[in-house]
Amino acid sequence: MSTDIDYWSDSYRSSIDDADRLVTSLGACEPDERLSIIDAADAKLKRAGGIKKSYKLELRLLRDRELKRNYEESLRELDDRRDELKRRVEEHRERTERSTLLQETPAAFGEHKGNDYYLDKAHSLQDKTENTLERTTQMIEASKEVGASTLSELERQQDQIKDVSADIMLIEDNLSRADRLIRNFTKRMMTDKLIMGFAFLNMCALTGIIVYCVVTGKVLGDDKKKDKEEGPDESERRLFLRGGGYGYG
Repeated sequence: MSTDIDYWSDSYRSSIDDADRLVTSLGACEPDERLSIIDAADAKLKRAGGIKKSYKLELRLLRDRELKRNYEESLRELDDRRDELKRRVEEHRERTERSTLLQETPAAFGEHKGNDYYLDKAHSLQDKTENTLERTTQMIEASKEVGASTLSELERQQDQIKDVSADIMLIEDNLSRADRLIRNFTKRMMTDKLIMGFAFLNMCALTGIIVYCVVTGKVLGDDKKKDKEEGPDESERRLFLRGGGYGYG
């Protein structure tokens, strides 16, 4: 991350230095070269403006506050230099254009030239004005294109945010449904455990009864079965023995 921001910082500083050298060279250049140098310096400053955007983007991604503060101070210094150079370039451009218009003015007072000369100068001034207006129009069109591209990018990002929001809502719905399924499954597990517990108790009770019967040697229903097997004669004999017979001897 630090390497990327160092690259953009160095590029921004290098573009401003190049523009500064060009502006400084205007004092020693030939008059017919001034406009070309001014245009080159202006192009360098515009390129520096594009680099500044990348520089600020990388600056936002920094997490180290102390390091970020140092880069912000460096950025402010470079911005001040860039603004000063832009002001100087505009001054040189106005001065050069004004001197170009006046350099062919008659030197001697009262010297008169023909109407063709003044018409040519008027046409020349009109052409330069048209060129200036054309450059301004081009700058406006470029600004409109940048604004349109920025707007389209914002709309695309807004669509992405909407898609992400929809995905988040879908995930929340899935989580809620999964939570309900887990709760239902837990209830069913508890019910199954109760049923298994009761079944286990029944098995234990049945096993206990079987073990008791085996240990004591008794079987349920044996006494009733014996009474049935003895029959009525055996019952009368028992009564007879209890009563001492039927009253005989």
